[in-house]
Parts: sequence; C-alpha cells; structure tokens
Amino acid sequence: MSLMADYKKICKNFTDISDVILFLRIFFVYIFIPVLLAVLPLPFLMRILTSKRRKAGQDTKIARILKYTDFISLKLNCIFKATCLKKSLVLYKFLSIYEPGVTFNLGIISDKKKLSGHSWLTFAQKTLFFDKVDVAKFKRIYSYSYQN
Repeated sequence: MSLMADYKKICKNFTDISDVILFLRIFFVYIFIPVLLAVLPLPFLMRILTSKRRKAGQDTKIARILKYTDFISLKLNCIFKATCLKKSLVLYKFLSIYEPGVTFNLGIISDKKKLSGHSWLTFAQKTLFFDKVDVAKFKRIYSYSYQN
C-alpha cells in the first residue's frame, strides 16, 4: 500500500481535531517508549505512563486508541520493531485515561531451551493481547494497575 493510500485510510477515521491530536500523541509516545525503557526502571515508567486524569469510559475513544495504535505499530514496524511490550505500554498510557481498571501484565514461559516473555493488558474483565498468544500459559511476574 502506498504512503498516500495509508494517509487517506487513516484520515477517514478522523472526525474532528481531537482525533488528529490523539493520533499524534500516540505516535510520539510510540516513538519515545524505547528510550524511556532504556533509561527508566519499569515500575517508575508505569507511574509516569499512568494518567492521573480520568474521563468517563467512551467506547468510541477506546476503539480509536486501539485502531490508531495498531496502525502506527504496523506502519513503523520497518523502523521500530513492534513488540508486545511497546504496544502494551502505549495502550496502557492512553487506556488508563478512559478505563480506570486497566492493568499492565508481564509474564514469562519457559520450555526446555529458552525463556520467552509476553506483555498484555486486562480491563473490564477482558484480556487484550496482540498476537495469537495464550496468556494462560505464561507465569505472571509483574502487574501494574493504578490505585486511587
């Protein structure tokens, strides 16, 4: 797909200026997450990413956050490797505004030869995962959820 076709596709999703601002905010957070991960411990980063301001759950905003994050991670995959950790952190940053119960999870699984990790979000009694990964197989080693 050409750059112009991608541009037209994403522009169809913008209903007003707030959507454009949301898209740009997600874009910049997605770019800076690797830098933040390199210099900050994860618990401190989670406190920074957690929104202190809360808005009533807006399903359309949540759907747009998911859509824009997917689009950005797909298009920037050639520059920045899309990982479940990066995507989970970006989504946590924005979903914590609209879903106060969103939880960031980090898990590991070990077979005989290697250790693998995965991160995912849970909110509203649902698990949000990004690959076709069975998170029940992972041993949860870290969870973060903002508590008022």
